[in-house]
Amino acid sequence: MIRALCGSGTSISIMEAKLATKLRVRKDSITTWNTAGGPLVTNKKAKIRFNLPQISNSMTIEADVHLANEISHQYDLIIGRGMMRELGIKLNFEGETIEVGDDVLISMSDMDNPHEIQFTRTAVGSRSCRMCQMLSMLL
Repeated sequence: MIRALCGSGTSISIMEAKLATKLRVRKDSITTWNTAGGPLVTNKKAKIRFNLPQISNSMTIEADVHLANEISHQYDLIIGRGMMRELGIKLNFEGETIEVGDDVLISMSDMDNPHEIQFTRTAVGSRSCRMCQMLSMLL
């Protein structure tokens, strides 16, 4: 099970490095991100492809993510503002909802009772891997 957070406080997306074992990982410059939990250092990236059927049954999302050894004890993936913008995800704090386009509306109160959605991860590069897992969106 992969736990994801829509992170309005970060412009980039970060994933746990342990989830990228079958992906083509590339070295990147060392970057230190200042977080509420303390500094987070990354020096690797990977391209991921995945589906979020709650948003669309046919859309495949492709994104570059920074890889970190440990993001937090609560999350495996932080979806940053850049990816949220590309996906049309809007965080409405006044209405306490997550809006995706004109069709999908999710209550932020679902954080205490996360819902499960299909997550398909496809390796990019010379090795081919398809793994289906359940993604618990903790929004």
